Amino acid sequence: MLSHNLKTHLALLLCCCLLSGVLFAQTPHALVPGLQIDSLFRTQANPNRLALDPVSGHILYCLPGGDVYEVTLPGAQAASEIRIATIADHGIADPQGMCFVDSVLFLSGNTNDTPGWTTARISRGKLQPNGSRLWTTVVQTEPHPGSAHPFTSVVANRAGTHLYWASGARTMTGNIYSAGGLHPGRRETPLNSRLYKLPILSQNLALPNDSAALDSSGYVYCWGLRNAYSMAFNTQDHLIAIDNSGERDDPEELNWLQQGRHYGFPWRMGDHWNQLINPNYDVNQDPLVNHLCGGYIDHIFDADSTFPNPPNVIFADPIRNLGPDADYYRDSLSGEVRDASADGHVMRSFTAHRSPLGLTIDRYSLLQGSFRGKSFLLSYMPGGDSTGMSPVSPWGSPGPFVDPAQDLLQLDLSYDTGVGEYVMQSHRIIDGFYLPVDAVLDGDKMYVIEQRRGTLQNLWRVTFSNPTAAGEPSTTPSYGLQAAPNPTGGKLTISLAAQSADRVACAVFDLSGRHVLDLGEWAVWPGANAREVDLGDLASGMYVLRVDGKAGSGWLRVVRD
Repeated sequence: MLSHNLKTHLALLLCCCLLSGVLFAQTPHALVPGLQIDSLFRTQANPNRLALDPVSGHILYCLPGGDVYEVTLPGAQAASEIRIATIADHGIADPQGMCFVDSVLFLSGNTNDTPGWTTARISRGKLQPNGSRLWTTVVQTEPHPGSAHPFTSVVANRAGTHLYWASGARTMTGNIYSAGGLHPGRRETPLNSRLYKLPILSQNLALPNDSAALDSSGYVYCWGLRNAYSMAFNTQDHLIAIDNSGERDDPEELNWLQQGRHYGFPWRMGDHWNQLINPNYDVNQDPLVNHLCGGYIDHIFDADSTFPNPPNVIFADPIRNLGPDADYYRDSLSGEVRDASADGHVMRSFTAHRSPLGLTIDRYSLLQGSFRGKSFLLSYMPGGDSTGMSPVSPWGSPGPFVDPAQDLLQLDLSYDTGVGEYVMQSHRIIDGFYLPVDAVLDGDKMYVIEQRRGTLQNLWRVTFSNPTAAGEPSTTPSYGLQAAPNPTGGKLTISLAAQSADRVACAVFDLSGRHVLDLGEWAVWPGANAREVDLGDLASGMYVLRVDGKAGSGWLRVVRD
């Protein structure tokens, strides 16, 4: 006979299958001017991470099971893909993180060779002259009890000297999770809920499942992360990351991750205390727990008299969201859904259950108009009614209440010197995605990948143009920038047109946004200007050449043979 829980989950799954026609009817559309959205390609089912190859300019994505695909973007021919790696190459069964440093691909994730246990790894795929990749291990953890949230995002700093690697929480709320009796009484493990900073040239580095050894290793950057699935560096080289907050109606998080700080899990989620700290907690009296969610059905919110006490540290709170979008909250007394920015309520950071993913930042201000220098964020879960329920919700689980979600947010982040922290405004600029899971910026284009099924395309291209309204000052570049020869063996002539006398600065970036070469400043005069430059020892590949002056900015792609 089926258990009550299994019957419930099967019923919810059947409901989703019956509604599949609704799921696939969604199409993203722009909510503000200056955006063009194109459907490019139908990938393999269930992709979970994107990366941009700075040498080829192609898009890579990975799948559960370990396959990595490379998508050649449309030009004269239609988009196409090839499989470039499998688990046999890199040894990762569940890849959840991917990034490039120059031509080197880094892949991170977990392998579950023994039931109930997992091992996490970062593998390095070094490009070979014949176009293949030589795979080696950067770091591998000791086997540890299996997790609800694996090791996920991996990013590199601007200098390309270190990798930052996020490990997810083992549990949903810090609850006991015995995994069918394999780990009786077990909650979190030492390896979980941390961010690691690792030398990028590491080979076969081993991380033990031991708190004292880890904390003395110098590799732990910060603590208390539940599921920092997306991370990115901003213009100030500050590491910004999302974090998901679980099945209670606690805010989803955006954090500035700083070395030595603790971000609260499992004692705080959003800026809310975990109610399991109270040994007399009664979930049935808590309006912030939906009785249809899996956590309630599986009793993870039951009173827990042995829940550990919080450490003697000051927890770092998430970034304040001033709205106007993605900032609904449920009142902890009345259970009423409210709009934080309309109420003057301090919201840290987003509507519960939005599942923020795909954080991207215009780190080098290559976009124009009101998009310039901004951050962008996807929302994975579909919005629902005041309970969070929606006919297009995957698995029948509650999503964000009232908030439409499944969108692309533009985040206007600013540093508040008065309180020494970031604040943001959040604006919906695209809606209509279905299960968008990751995004990558490439100059004035963003690529978004979804986990929808069926025959519709699920790799989208968003092209940003200047959205400036009539009568407002324009930030459209004033330089008709050109370079020849392109491709180049090293030396090339840069040509630009100026409307008035100016001084421009010129620099070269790789496609991940990393500054790789400074070409200096020079004076330009009204009309045509030209200057010969030398790309020196830059490796073969594709780069962005950018000029900045009083009149604006200009950029173009150059290829180094």
